[in-house]
Amino acid sequence: MANLNNKSLQPLVTVIIPSFNRPNMLKEALMSVLSQSYQNYEIIVINDGGIDVKDIIASIDTDRNIIYLQHEENRGLPAARNTGIRAAGGKYIAYLDDDDIYYPNHLETLVKHLEGNDFKVAYTDSYYVTQSFITDGYVTTGESVNYSFDFDRNELLGVYSFPDFA
Repeated sequence: MANLNNKSLQPLVTVIIPSFNRPNMLKEALMSVLSQSYQNYEIIVINDGGIDVKDIIASIDTDRNIIYLQHEENRGLPAARNTGIRAAGGKYIAYLDDDDIYYPNHLETLVKHLEGNDFKVAYTDSYYVTQSFITDGYVTTGESVNYSFDFDRNELLGVYSFPDFA
């Protein structure tokens, strides 16, 4: 298991963030990665044909660990994520949509789990949060756990048993 107390010995995590025309939300998503307890990461933002967000990235990228890629036209989330995967340098890949955020220990929790076991994939529950824009920012008005599933290999792979109709 990697020594997670020494950044130089920590596995690199690539966080892929596709974005399309949500600059304020993108900034919040980026800030949630930049404030992680686990610090050995790179961030790849893929602007999927939306408005330019270079200035937002430049204003918060003090450590120069955000890679900015741009599609000339909107190609959709799968294409944007694939662009990020091709540019990824990390041992692990994590996804974050531009309208989502990570809790401060998200990457640390996943890396500890992956490094401490023989698993190749890890995932977490997902909170659905309702927010309203008030004055100059978003305020949380509701929260629920909509995605909380125990691991099921068949579900993950889409393998189902169907009755024989012959």
